[in-house]
Amino acid sequence: MLDRWYYDLDGARRKGPVSLDELKARIVAGTVQKTSKVWREGQTGTLTAGAIQNGFLTPTDPAMAWLVPVGRSGWAVAAGYCGLLSMIPVVHLAALLFAGLGIRQLQRQPELRGWGRIALGLVGGVIFTVLYTIAFVG
Repeated sequence: MLDRWYYDLDGARRKGPVSLDELKARIVAGTVQKTSKVWREGQTGTLTAGAIQNGFLTPTDPAMAWLVPVGRSGWAVAAGYCGLLSMIPVVHLAALLFAGLGIRQLQRQPELRGWGRIALGLVGGVIFTVLYTIAFVG
């Protein structure tokens, strides 16, 4: 059975196996906290229950986290890419907008990551907004 999930209660008691649907139902019911660690049978890393509820089923392996935006805010990812491309007119404004939306999402969903990508969006957005403003005014 591939759909065998386990979870920790109070950081010490291991529970399971349960199906993914049953695990999601327990998260919604509050039996499993959003900060509890969960894992699938045969999986090397763990996830938070909040990440499962948000649809992130890939383990957050630190090496893969650099390549695949698993467990990250979509707004933060967008802010990071716009920050990289902020030298293109108007993209710097999108970087600032997405960074703001990313900050809001990460404050509401602390189980997600993405602060570094938000910082990249803010830095790129601010720098090129200032440069474009100087160029157009001057």
